Amino acid sequence: MKGKTRLTIYLRTIKKHFIQGMRVKKLRLKWALPFQFTNILLGVLSYIYYAQTFGAKSPFLKPYGGNFLAYILIGMVVNSLLVSTMRAPSSKVMRLFMSGMSSGRQTISLMDHIMLSGDPMSAVIIGQILDSWVDEVVTIVIYLVAGYLLGFKLEYNANYLLAIIAVILGVLASLGIGFISASLVFIIGPWRGIDPMLWIVSTLGGVFSGVYFPIEVIPENIRFISYLLPQTYVLEVCRDALLRRVGFFEPIYPLTVLLIYTIILLSAGVFFLRKALVFLRKNPIPGL
Repeated sequence: MKGKTRLTIYLRTIKKHFIQGMRVKKLRLKWALPFQFTNILLGVLSYIYYAQTFGAKSPFLKPYGGNFLAYILIGMVVNSLLVSTMRAPSSKVMRLFMSGMSSGRQTISLMDHIMLSGDPMSAVIIGQILDSWVDEVVTIVIYLVAGYLLGFKLEYNANYLLAIIAVILGVLASLGIGFISASLVFIIGPWRGIDPMLWIVSTLGGVFSGVYFPIEVIPENIRFISYLLPQTYVLEVCRDALLRRVGFFEPIYPLTVLLIYTIILLSAGVFFLRKALVFLRKNPIPGL
């Protein structure tokens, strides 16, 4: 009975913080959505014109049907989701440190307020991460609508299930990286600007994981960096599934590597986050 009560409180906390974020987001999206759609549409259009100018019929695109728009759009959509997932945990924790609540002449951080309220910190973080995913779903829909208006389409016999599995594994691996980063914020304190860990992973991913061009373009002496990034395997499986329309067992190697990355990173992320929350309860909150 006690365990059931704790689970109810935990889920209620997730729901509360998710709804709080959605109330703010609803007002912001009404204003920002047209601008966001225009920016994405023009961005995709720029890549199309770039390809037409310098030659979209690259031999590197032949395995994917030579469709530059489909290649680049899949890369941008998947990369946007993975990067957003990586950044969500630490950015939400940073917000708890940096934002405050005032009562009379007293001001306390949201972190202090949550700890005094007794809400489970991990539930608060999960609720706010779910809130950030709503933003990303909106972005993905805009990408797909923009792509459709510009001629993007997938074949009916594409392996959608395999692509979804790859994306789920990639999101979980990215969440693990995000949890590790968030745990460092709990222990060290808020970063004064850029999170170095996420900066390295997201920056390298943008260049070396095949978001905008096949990794075969990268010189062999530095291509090993591509194979160190989980994003590389997510994109490879997604493009194989959607553009080459392969079966489940053809991309078995990248799928296996991605699964291993997911298990290791998510397990490490949960472990470090739990340790960080224990540390937070036993030690003063790091100063700003």
